[in-house]
Amino acid sequence: MITPRTTVSPTSIRDITDWASHHGLSLEGVLALPGDLSTRRYFRCRWEGRSVIVAHYPSDALDGARRFLETTALLEAAGIPVPSVLRFDRDRGVMVLTDAGSENLYQASPRLGRSSTAEAVDTASRWISPIQGLDRDRVRELSPPLDTAALGRELEQTWRYFLHPRGLEGPGRDLPQALDDLCSNLGESELVPCHRDFMARNFLVGDGSSPALTLIDHQDLRLGPRFYDLASLLNDSLFASPENEEKLLERLVPDPVARIDYHRAVAQRTLKAIGTFCRFADCGHPQHLSLVVPTLRRAWSQLPRVPELRHLPPVLESSWRVSLQHAVSNEARTPDRS
Repeated sequence: MITPRTTVSPTSIRDITDWASHHGLSLEGVLALPGDLSTRRYFRCRWEGRSVIVAHYPSDALDGARRFLETTALLEAAGIPVPSVLRFDRDRGVMVLTDAGSENLYQASPRLGRSSTAEAVDTASRWISPIQGLDRDRVRELSPPLDTAALGRELEQTWRYFLHPRGLEGPGRDLPQALDDLCSNLGESELVPCHRDFMARNFLVGDGSSPALTLIDHQDLRLGPRFYDLASLLNDSLFASPENEEKLLERLVPDPVARIDYHRAVAQRTLKAIGTFCRFADCGHPQHLSLVVPTLRRAWSQLPRVPELRHLPPVLESSWRVSLQHAVSNEARTPDRS
């Protein structure tokens, strides 16, 4: 277990270099990397002739560091490429990792082009089965399951930051009840190990035209709906073309009945992602706002495919029309890349 620190945490380039010097390490060219809402901070530098990532976990993120170490071991044993932990200072919350690349798949996709991006998505899709094959008891101990209650909580930020402010609730309780039913049906199905954020922004891309992928941000590994990771892969940030989606579904979800649960997962995940993008923007990180409207359109396309949501399009069309029209007009700026 990681014990609480009693020393001051490093939070700047100078602090990182001072930490390294204290331990007799020589870090060169330390560069602070952009962060998100997490209190973790990342730095890129050179150590012993190679590029590495230095991660700092403040006291409120130490449990995340513990889970990262445990999930790294689990995923490495399953053959999933993840950054290797080269050093960990438990007292200072500093972790040194191998550097797997400066671009994620979402950022790299315009450079890679449609064919190589689709190849990368196919590669990632083949990691889902070994992830689901992880020891369920060990995964269960890591984090609370993504069950009915958790799936519903994921959508609370969508109501707060997107649906309510824009008057998209629709009349009566049709939409809240339908989404409650959706989360119930997903959460009551068999739960299996899943990454929880298995999407393009969490795959780092190595150099070269045939991308070597590395999975990151895996500390939230937990039990969840069987198709949650697949739904995230094909519908969060990168949107698989209908042809590529069908090709992958033929291999991974050949049963027509099981596909209903896939579309349930897509509906929940896309609505959840919209809430995340808007919450980030509310906290001063608006870089994902361009994804909101195409993601909303993706969510809308799932409604006729899910029994408990099929009645919603005529109920919501009048209130959602403007947002959906914006989604159509923005498709040229946020195209399918896979």
